[in-house]
Amino acid sequence: MSNVIERKLASIQRIEKLEAIPGADFIECAYVLGWRVVVRKGDFAKNALACYIEIDSLLPDEPPFAFLKDPKGKVPEEGFVHRLRTKKLKGVVSQGLVMPLSAFSSTIPADVKIGEDVTECIGVKKYEPPVQEKLKVGMAKASFPNFIPKTDEIRVQSIPWIIDAFSAAKVYVTVKLDGTSGTFFIKDGRFGVCSRNQEWKRPMPEPRWRARLTEFALRFGVLKVLRKYGYLRAWQAGARNTYWEVSDAYGIESLMNGLSGNYAIQGEICGPGIQKNRMGLKVVQFFVFDVYDIDKRRYLDYHDQRVFIDRLGKGQLRRVPEVGVFEFPWKTVDEVLNAAEGKYDNGHQREGIVIRTIYETTWNELGRGSFKAISNKYLLSEEDI
Repeated sequence: MSNVIERKLASIQRIEKLEAIPGADFIECAYVLGWRVVVRKGDFAKNALACYIEIDSLLPDEPPFAFLKDPKGKVPEEGFVHRLRTKKLKGVVSQGLVMPLSAFSSTIPADVKIGEDVTECIGVKKYEPPVQEKLKVGMAKASFPNFIPKTDEIRVQSIPWIIDAFSAAKVYVTVKLDGTSGTFFIKDGRFGVCSRNQEWKRPMPEPRWRARLTEFALRFGVLKVLRKYGYLRAWQAGARNTYWEVSDAYGIESLMNGLSGNYAIQGEICGPGIQKNRMGLKVVQFFVFDVYDIDKRRYLDYHDQRVFIDRLGKGQLRRVPEVGVFEFPWKTVDEVLNAAEGKYDNGHQREGIVIRTIYETTWNELGRGSFKAISNKYLLSEEDI
């Protein structure tokens, strides 16, 4: 159905290069795909195969990862001992973890091949930020629809070959906004509202007694206690939902009910109470970054997408901010990462950029001709647990 290739959190890769780090006696820099990873000096040889694990991976509570356990017992999630994040060591940005295949002799087959996905073999899981208290989610209806691709982009460091593949291709580049993705669809007369992994029920009006109970909790200072034991979440379940509130605010349901075909519009929801609201918005806003034709099972080309949104939204819907439309200019992964650096309008570090061909393309090793570059300054400034 989808032309999007799933991300390999853990895979077998080759050590492309080893580089000394000035002033460091015990560590060096290993190059894997387009990633740089700080490793212990002497642990790996150039061209050797190793297990590479990407950032934003949760490492299971298993013997190979025991050395990463927090001495105070702090864990990112039950059953996992560590979350891989971007770090800076001796002035070198390090992203991910490189481990010898011998560490997984009981789980990874001896005849494993380069590029093979071993995420499930070693029990690695993708880190998902916890649902924020201010992000109202109501009640789940179903998992994300299987007739729409999920909103996820692969990072440029994982596909360094794309630099040559995109050479001279005409692309459009947009700013990656720091919020939560939302999908709104119409299929065979049914309207649906989704977050990244879930479809949500239409919220029910909040009973007066529940509103009064919340007001009582606020007045007498017991709100934190209610939140701690999950009561407030239980009261709010089904009453309010951020994604449905966005739909109502922009009139998305009525707009999409007027379409003659089946479509999904996908975008970023940003504003107060969502992530850290790095854009400094005063109210919650929705920015469209994709339109998917469900019947044809393909995303709209750049120009068709613009026309579609302008006609559908009638001035109510905004697209994500554009960096520009031009021939792909970058020659290296580092050049793309440098282009990802920048600021939002309020001066805060932006998350990065998304790069797509103006005409939809499909690649065997990638899927859709689309990828992202995340700002290293942004990653290093993150403080989420």
